[in-house]
Amino acid sequence: MNGFTFEVASILRRFSKPLKDSQYLTFVRRFPCVSCGSSRRVEAAHIGPRGLKQRTSDFTALPICFTCHQDGAGALHKVGPEAFQRLQALDFAALQGMFNHFYFLRMGKYAHGWEAEFERRKAA
Repeated sequence: MNGFTFEVASILRRFSKPLKDSQYLTFVRRFPCVSCGSSRRVEAAHIGPRGLKQRTSDFTALPICFTCHQDGAGALHKVGPEAFQRLQALDFAALQGMFNHFYFLRMGKYAHGWEAEFERRKAA
């Protein structure tokens, strides 16, 4: 795990409630599926720790098409995140860090750094 990915993960763990950002989910859906490369029916799949009736932060979402996410034989929801990651040779943490980085660069939210942006969202 690179330093940037670790920074994102450590910041996300500080919050008791998951961070929500509909703009981030829209941003993620614009990319092709990280598993098969399809641009059809891409969903923002939340990949992260969660419990019963709990959601994970929107900043853990990755672009995954409907087939790879829910419908196919080796779909994420059918085989589980660990097996899916291994079968598809993906590194979820690195991908999440990359998409977070691109989003914050695009939105110009690096002006105050990660800490300030997440603190602002937590207070809202």
